[in-house]
Amino acid sequence: MPATDDKLGLERGGVDRRSFLALVAGGVGGAALVGGTAAASWPGDASRTAPTADSTADHTATSGSNGHSGSAADMDLMHKEGIDKLLANAQSPITAGVGAQELSWRMEDGVRVFELTCSAVEWEVVPGQFQSAFAYNRDRAGPTLRVVEGQPVRVHVRNDLDQSTSVHWHGQRVPNGMDGVPFIPQPPIEPGAMFTYEFVPGPFGSHIYHSHHNAAEQVS
Repeated sequence: MPATDDKLGLERGGVDRRSFLALVAGGVGGAALVGGTAAASWPGDASRTAPTADSTADHTATSGSNGHSGSAADMDLMHKEGIDKLLANAQSPITAGVGAQELSWRMEDGVRVFELTCSAVEWEVVPGQFQSAFAYNRDRAGPTLRVVEGQPVRVHVRNDLDQSTSVHWHGQRVPNGMDGVPFIPQPPIEPGAMFTYEFVPGPFGSHIYHSHHNAAEQVS
C-alpha cells in the first residue's frame, strides 16, 4: 500500500521493481507458477515414503542429500523451467487474468475511498492448470491501494466468500477498532456482510493488507 502518488519502480530490462515484487507475490502467477511447477514436476515427491530397512541403501545411493530422488541435473532443469516461465510471463502473460493492478478510488469530503470485495476465484497458476483461490476484487495478489500519508482513507470491504473474513493493514498504525483482528477489536465480516475500515495512513512505505481470520487457509 504505497503512501505517495509517486511510482516506485525504475525500468530495468523490461521489469520494474514493483512488477518484480508483484510477480514474487503471485500477482500475475509468478511465484505460484514456480511453486506449482516445482510441486508438480520434482521427481519422486508424489510417491515418496519413508525408507524401510531393506531399501535404505538403495535410497541413499539414488537420492540427493535432501531426500529427493532424481539427479541434481533433474532438479536444476525443473527450476530453470519455472524461472523461464516466470520471465516469459513478465514480458507477456502466459495465463488468464491480470494481477497487481492499482485500485480506483474516489474522494468524499477529503477522504480517499476504496471498494474491496472478497470472493473465491479459479486461478490459472500455470497454463491449463487451475486452482481455487481467495481474492480481493478478483485480483490474485489483491489490487494496490495507493494512498497519501496523512490523508484519511475509507475502505468498504464486502465479503462474498462462504466464510467470515477480515482485513488487517499490516504495518499501518491504525485505531484498534480498525486493525482487523476478529473478536478483539471487531467482529469477523460474515458472508454477505460489509465492514468499513477508516484510518489515516502512516508510516509511509509499501505495506501489505491481508485477512486475519482463518489465516491458515485465507492468507495462504
